[in-house]
Amino acid sequence: RASVRAQTQDYFPLVGKAMPNTEIYTLAGLGSKGFLFAPLCSEILVAQMLGEACPVPDSLMLKLNSERFKKKVKLKKPYFKAEKQ
Repeated sequence: RASVRAQTQDYFPLVGKAMPNTEIYTLAGLGSKGFLFAPLCSEILVAQMLGEACPVPDSLMLKLNSERFKKKVKLKKPYFKAEKQ
């Protein structure tokens, strides 16, 4: 028997807003630890949705942030411009 599980690269689930400035939330990437993570992550998600105090410390919230894999935009350096003499 073969099974497929949705899992993230660092094995932590994605919890929080799916996109900034929207009211769309996600709880995904639980993988094989779904029964372990689901109760706590659901409490975290409800706290975020209702604007209440979060039941876990900020250090754990950074590991569960749903935007942690978002690619960062690199600033392009301006090309070297030689001065005319």
